[in-house]
Amino acid sequence: MRIPENTLLALLWRWKRRILVVWFAVVILTVVRLLLMQNIFTSDCLLALLPPERVTSPSQMAGTGGSVIGQLFGNLGGTSDAYSSVAYIKSRPILDAVIGNLDLKPQLFPKKWSKSKSTWKNDKTPTDWSARLALGRRVDVNFDEYTGIVTLAVHWPDPTVAHAVALEFLAVANSMLRNQAIDEGQRRVAELYKESDAAAQAEVSALLADEITSAISRLASIRARTDYAFRVVNPPIVPEAKSWPPRTLILLAIGAITGLVEIGIVAGIHLRQRAEAPTSRS
Repeated sequence: MRIPENTLLALLWRWKRRILVVWFAVVILTVVRLLLMQNIFTSDCLLALLPPERVTSPSQMAGTGGSVIGQLFGNLGGTSDAYSSVAYIKSRPILDAVIGNLDLKPQLFPKKWSKSKSTWKNDKTPTDWSARLALGRRVDVNFDEYTGIVTLAVHWPDPTVAHAVALEFLAVANSMLRNQAIDEGQRRVAELYKESDAAAQAEVSALLADEITSAISRLASIRARTDYAFRVVNPPIVPEAKSWPPRTLILLAIGAITGLVEIGIVAGIHLRQRAEAPTSRS
């Protein structure tokens, strides 16, 4: 079959060798880069938000930011406990505690850490700020407002570390929020005792005694709750398969994009030649 002259197909056929050389060069470079890319494993879990246990009664909490979680973040213009809890998972205290408990800095900055000497190269220890930033990039927290389910996903080159970090996030978040609630409850009980000692009327003393009994009961309930803010629906597991990179998909995409770009360039050259042809004849 003879290809008509002065057509895009004819130009592509004349330039086929250049097109193929460039295409194969890009594909080979892509393959090399993909082989050097580090495998990433994801350990994720599903969490259900639990209603925060309150020591202070709702009427006394009005205008103070609500629950313990609300007080931690302040009155953010009606921010709900749910969104505050989700935001608290990636807050600075949680990130610092997880990094410290698991000693993650050497794994967050492997190129700066000397395994043989167990010291930082050039005696330059990464700052806490850079460590929080590096860990935050490896952790995703999403909240489904319709179902009330929180998804926590930890991405790491080592599947066992990904699993350990996910578990530590859950333990630290629940522990910190529960401890904050306990501290708040203890302060409230102490205040009630002071008010009871200063009360002169018997009716007021009886009312404060009831309030003290109720506050102590709620405080005991907080201490008994292991999962204070989050209940695990699907616990994190050690991932068996990598989640990134999808090497075959990336290679196919790069190959297709490279071919389309080359065809587009040749098509542009063809259009320019056709536009210059009448000028050259005249």
